[in-house]
Amino acid sequence: MVANLIHLDGDTGKLFRGGPSFAELNSLCVQAALRYPTHRGVDALHQMRADMLESGLVGHRAHLDSIRADVGGIPSARELEYRYAEVVSERFKPSNAMRLFDVDTSVPIGAETHTVEIMSEYGQAAIYRPGTSADSEIPTVDAGMDEVKFETVILVTSWRGSIFENFALEYAGRMVDKARIARGVMDRKANDLFWNGSEADNLYGILTLPWLPKVVSGVTLQPDGTFATMLAELNRLASYSTQQSGGAYQPTAVAMGIRLHNILTQTRHAQDPSLTLMKAWLESNPHITSAEAAQELDSSATAAKMLFYEKSREGMSVVLPAPFTILPAETRAFGNRTYSFMKLGGAVSRVPASALLVSFTIS
Repeated sequence: MVANLIHLDGDTGKLFRGGPSFAELNSLCVQAALRYPTHRGVDALHQMRADMLESGLVGHRAHLDSIRADVGGIPSARELEYRYAEVVSERFKPSNAMRLFDVDTSVPIGAETHTVEIMSEYGQAAIYRPGTSADSEIPTVDAGMDEVKFETVILVTSWRGSIFENFALEYAGRMVDKARIARGVMDRKANDLFWNGSEADNLYGILTLPWLPKVVSGVTLQPDGTFATMLAELNRLASYSTQQSGGAYQPTAVAMGIRLHNILTQTRHAQDPSLTLMKAWLESNPHITSAEAAQELDSSATAAKMLFYEKSREGMSVVLPAPFTILPAETRAFGNRTYSFMKLGGAVSRVPASALLVSFTIS
């Protein structure tokens, strides 16, 4: 029985089986007799074994309890999570007004209105026949002056902060650029006003200019439509301003809804798959040097607009008396507030006869 005693190392807490040597057995008997004088013979060895086993288990439990979860042992879900170093910013629709049209910054920031003067010339000439033409029959020429007044509006926004917020962000290794956020908000609002204006503020937008020529096309543009029919309609519209003005005005650029742009670039000629409707159209109208897509001209899933215009300050422009401007921060106690503004003058076309806004049905 003694040979089958379970031995326990009190220092390491390890248990093992095996028979002791004679010297080891003699030593165990002496230790047991000294530790348990009231026990007889082998009972002393059994009691010493039980006490050593209990002592080893208690020590092992203490060892497990001493292991910190954040240093060793079972990892937490947070420790198994991988975080990317970069922070993804939200994307917004592009602001196309200042990209497509000339930006007029000539209006002073203090001006509340800006006025365009348009001079119109008229008269005629006749053949002079000596002895037969009376002075009253000799025609005359003259000029007239018209004025068109435009309003301006001021866009404003602000952001707040505090010294404690800055401390927290710095500790977290994050810095929030609220000035960049404010500029994005202002640019998107300005873009909407440049396109659509504000009736409540008497501000004209590109699509709401009252004297802008507008037509509705009777041809539906669709990928499976007749290539020749659609091309003929596009050619007619591209030369509309030139024909109406007798050659005085001619558009140099065109912008269209994204869906409409996709139809023109994806529709191919049946006999020549390399020839798209867009390519054939632009080759037929070399005076149009720019054809751009703009989501602001998408009316709906079945309707889109196309805008022909002269890409110049006189043809079509947006007025910006003051770009995005940040004022000094106002500080109160531990907090601060920063204000910013922009000043807009809407859209202007000094030669509206060079432009044409077309409404299409698409599918």
